[in-house]
Amino acid sequence: PDVARLCAWTCAGVALLLWVLFSILCCQGREALAVTVDSVTATCEVITEIPSMLLQPLLHSLVVVFTLLVLVYGFAWILSTGKVLPQGEPIEEGGIQI
Repeated sequence: PDVARLCAWTCAGVALLLWVLFSILCCQGREALAVTVDSVTATCEVITEIPSMLLQPLLHSLVVVFTLLVLVYGFAWILSTGKVLPQGEPIEEGGIQI
């Protein structure tokens, strides 16, 4: 029982120390949080003044998807121009067997 009580008090002391450190860090980070809130507020004001900025990510995604589709189509077209031969059969090009 004495060992268990000692372990419990030790864990409680460590938890208290961690809580105090966390509280101090929260108080120190209050200014950084205020700057972040001001930055987000300014960003929201800009977005309300220029609503077309909301369309830019959508347009960029559409361009990327369209480009990917064109590239996949081109790759499939290149693959379709090839000739499939059995593995043991020799390749003949210009009358020469390889």
